[in-house]
Amino acid sequence: MVTLTLLTGLLASVAIQQTDTVVSVDPGSRLVIESFRGEVTIDTWDRNEMRIWGNHSSRTYIDIRQSGSAVRLRANAWAGPAQVDYELTIPASMDIDIRGTFISADIDGTQGEVRVFTTQGDIDVRGGSGYIHLETVNGRVNLENANGNIDVQSTNGRVSVTDATGEISASSVNGGITLSGIESSDVRAETTSGGVYYDGTIVDGGRYSLSTHSGDVVVGMPDNVNATFGVSTFSGNLDTDFPVTVTGTRAPGRPFNFTIGDGSARVEMRSFSGDIEITRRGAGRRR
Repeated sequence: MVTLTLLTGLLASVAIQQTDTVVSVDPGSRLVIESFRGEVTIDTWDRNEMRIWGNHSSRTYIDIRQSGSAVRLRANAWAGPAQVDYELTIPASMDIDIRGTFISADIDGTQGEVRVFTTQGDIDVRGGSGYIHLETVNGRVNLENANGNIDVQSTNGRVSVTDATGEISASSVNGGITLSGIESSDVRAETTSGGVYYDGTIVDGGRYSLSTHSGDVVVGMPDNVNATFGVSTFSGNLDTDFPVTVTGTRAPGRPFNFTIGDGSARVEMRSFSGDIEITRRGAGRRR
């Protein structure tokens, strides 16, 4: 009976609680979330209000503070690490800044700037404009329908950007990179282990750098391209839908060049152990 009473007391002490409140926010406000562990789900609406719903234990509380232009949500615990699962609805124009250790983020419909950093967790963002920085150590990154200065990174996970406009930098160590439906004059994609796939514009005067150590590099581009291509692969082949004339002597690991149109854009494609493929935009991979 003593053991049962003790167990009941322990269960009561960590009972699940919910925070549910609505706060007014000024136009141009920024949301800042700091939490050790949990899931963050954000939707948007056209009100100057923010609905905050949080699921957490009775030993954890959410500190909500409005300071200057920032609305800060910080998860704190009376004992042990703080864990909160958030479901938020915020103004679409509100900038977002999320930081945590074991945090996953799912953001839909934002029109503001977005910054997310987590050590362990996936990041999914649909929307965003201006500066967008998404970074995880262990997890995937997926960004859709964004416009601005885009920087997406994962150490151990895939990186994907779809239907985006602006300057794009994408990187991974152990994971492939997919950039699809891109409108940009400045693209950099680099991974160590995994393929790199780019389907988008090649703008006159633009700069595009796509590289991997172990994997294929594939570019899907329009017919009316003016670009100089620098290609390097040690143990792979060049496969292209476009007629090209290679200048210089080809040898394993040595870069070679060719030009399509007037050559005003520069496209660098590099792989140590993979093929280089150039296809027509929207065609996907040749195999």
